[in-house]
Amino acid sequence: RKRGEGALFGCGMADPDGSTSPIPTDGGMDDGGREVGPSSAGDVMTKDHAAAFKKVMEKRRIIWCDYASAFQAALECINTKQSQDFCIKYIPKALPMFCGDGDPPSTPYGHAPNSPGSAWDDWCGEFRRKGNHPAEDQTQYFQTTLLCAVKLVLSALDRGCAELMDALDQVLDPTAPIFSYHREQNRASHQVALELHQECVRIWREGDGPRKRLVLLEKCPFRSLVGVVRSIETQHEGADAAEILNRVALRVEKAPAKDLSAAGKACIDLINYLKAEK
Repeated sequence: RKRGEGALFGCGMADPDGSTSPIPTDGGMDDGGREVGPSSAGDVMTKDHAAAFKKVMEKRRIIWCDYASAFQAALECINTKQSQDFCIKYIPKALPMFCGDGDPPSTPYGHAPNSPGSAWDDWCGEFRRKGNHPAEDQTQYFQTTLLCAVKLVLSALDRGCAELMDALDQVLDPTAPIFSYHREQNRASHQVALELHQECVRIWREGDGPRKRLVLLEKCPFRSLVGVVRSIETQHEGADAAEILNRVALRVEKAPAKDLSAAGKACIDLINYLKAEK
């Protein structure tokens, strides 16, 4: 799959550090599509926000600048249902691409395939591998997308939403291709990627991410329990197996009758997962 094509010119963006622009004060649309007047930051989706979402939703390919603009828009109207629904669908789609492998380099016939590298190395930096592509350096779009994603997931955790943690773990993981792969020619850009990782981790920790993820054990749907535990263990944050099982056991004790079947299945799956991890 070709990625980044079309990410050329005129893509208005936030600052590369992920800082947000002020919310427009001339109103917008509420969750019911009604025009409303000025409101507090994050409570209104404006027509500009809707347009940014639409650009992503209408295209099958990942176009870096479109996702950066859309994630910025989602952050600016973070308390609206439209923003939250957009994040549930598109954060898991985008982050594996931004943080993942690049396009495999072509190889002469009869030779072993080359390493795919990383999407960052393909598209970011003065000596990016796709430097002959008409697209400009995509560094700012990668930065904005990842920094916004961390903040969006922190907000989702406050709502008890567990669906986005698997995707965010790729941003927090220093072994993800975006942070671990580098070519000597593009060393300066690789250093920028490492700094981006440090900033994402800083935002995650200062936003109380490790504790919020642990609290998910008490709030998320039972079907999501194993995924939450896997996320906790992947990042080596929060709790050991004994504490995890204690938290789950207390929750199961308090579960209403209608949830007991799902709770029992979740416990069996969790015990099997923890056994396999030993």
